[in-house]
Amino acid sequence: MGRLQGKTALVTGATKSIGLAIAEAFCNEGAQVIITGRLPREQGLEKAKAIGAADYLCLDVTQEDDWHQAQSYIEKHYQTLDILVNNAGIDTAPGSKTPQDIESISLKDWHAVLAVNLDGLFLGCKAMLPLLKQSDNASIINLGSRSGRVGVPSNIAYGASKGASDNFTKTLALHCAKKGYKIRCNEIVPAAILTDMWDLEFGHDEHRQQRITEYSQSIPLRRMGKAEDVAQMAVFLASDESSYVTGAPFLIDGGIMASAASYGSNPSPMNTKPSTSDTQSPLLANTVFKPSQVWNEEASKNAAMVCSIQ
Repeated sequence: MGRLQGKTALVTGATKSIGLAIAEAFCNEGAQVIITGRLPREQGLEKAKAIGAADYLCLDVTQEDDWHQAQSYIEKHYQTLDILVNNAGIDTAPGSKTPQDIESISLKDWHAVLAVNLDGLFLGCKAMLPLLKQSDNASIINLGSRSGRVGVPSNIAYGASKGASDNFTKTLALHCAKKGYKIRCNEIVPAAILTDMWDLEFGHDEHRQQRITEYSQSIPLRRMGKAEDVAQMAVFLASDESSYVTGAPFLIDGGIMASAASYGSNPSPMNTKPSTSDTQSPLLANTVFKPSQVWNEEASKNAAMVCSIQ
């Protein structure tokens, strides 16, 4: 019997990347999974079928009406809900070419990021609470980011939204506990997970893998994370194995936050020229795990770049 056998789960933003990996892991553990995204229903159903998911809903997480329709649909076809994963998120307003620092970002771009990352979180939890309250052991899992725990000069909206997500998770967890609801609420905090969000940094030329390898030397575990790493934590938090866990953040970051004092001095992957030997790139050689290094403007820029990506 799977660890999630008999449970019904809703995973937002699950047509690709981390969301898709979480949904597939849930399916493999016996859950009845409903995925959401912005694809037309027929395309979404194909994605769902490919991983063994039960259903697909076209859902814009920023729209309250969409959430109400999703709630009604799930109640009609599945009666209850045991697991809600708020995975949908963006780091920059769609189509925006404007820098995202405080002096450059527009109010429109600011609102666009917060609408998905924070309004979507609020609307989803509010809409699904009535169904989750019917479960004997419900679990809400929110996807945060390292960017919610450190300053992110280059992407203020994303950092602010993920910082708010952290507090939202704790507040909702305490609300449910105080009310006596059998609903736990926790947060997964990923960092340096190799998804398409990193494509701009690593590129797709012949030096992509070397950039990834060299950048990985700045991570204590010496590798970037995989979407499956996040998915396995989600399975634990969704299962009854975590029945005494609520209001907690879970870092999936290869030890990055544990070494935060030195992490800020790492170079941008795209600024790392391919090395001409099998040894570590000279640009990286003296910047890994050096707590005593002076924080300077260039280090700040580099830290902002890597922190702005999950």
